Parts: sequence; structure tokens; C-alpha cells
Amino acid sequence: MMKHEFEAFAGYEVSVSDYDNIIEPMYMATYEGKEVGKVKSYKELAEMTETKIEKAAQKPGARANVLSDLINCWLVFMGRDRETEEEAKKEKYKKMLLYLEKTLEGIDPYGKGAGRFMNLTFSYNEVRERLEEGEAKA
Repeated sequence: MMKHEFEAFAGYEVSVSDYDNIIEPMYMATYEGKEVGKVKSYKELAEMTETKIEKAAQKPGARANVLSDLINCWLVFMGRDRETEEEAKKEKYKKMLLYLEKTLEGIDPYGKGAGRFMNLTFSYNEVRERLEEGEAKA
């Protein structure tokens, strides 16, 4: 159940922190081991998505919107992952940032790849913000 779905069901708003740390874990625990089966953890989903990004990036002429969408999904899963140590997350963010910088450097923003440049710029910004947030906490 998503935060907005919970709020509509409950009839009141909750903070992101309360939802992430209290409501969602309780909700997920009610389904674990039942008919629907065990759901993947956010860590597993982040790892799966990271693998998809690596595969997509290896394809010549990989579409920027596909890469950008995958990276954005990965960021959502990484943000909710409570299993991975912060230092390991920081390293993953750095790795992604370096990939994006290298890719952006190789794109001519006025040429055929202009759309690719724009799509990946937003992903780059989000990854960098996550990395800087982690560094500010340290």
C-alpha cells in the first residue's frame, strides 16, 4: 500500500517518516508468508534494477529515457532500502554518478543526442543530491 493509498483509506495524512518507519513495515509484515508470498525487499529490488541498468548501458545506442527511468526506479528502491549500510549506498551512488558523468560528457547537447542529454541530466542531479545528503549526515 502506498502512502497516498493509506492516507485515503485512513482519512488523515501521515509524515513520510511515520509511513516509512511504522505503517509500511506493519503493512508488509501482514502479507509476509501468506497467499501472495514473500515480497522482495527494497534491497533486492534495488540490486535487480541496478543489474538492468548495467545491461541497458552496455547496449550501443541505449535509449536515454529507458536508462533515466531505470535509474529513477533504482533511486526509489535505494531510498527505501533499510538493509544496505549507508557507506555501501554511498559507494553505489558514486558509481552511478561516475557513469552518468562519463555518459553526459560524451553527448553533444546540440546534436542528435540532445534528448539523451536532457533525460540523463535529471537522473544525474537526483543521484548527486542523494550522495550529498549522505555526506552531509556523516
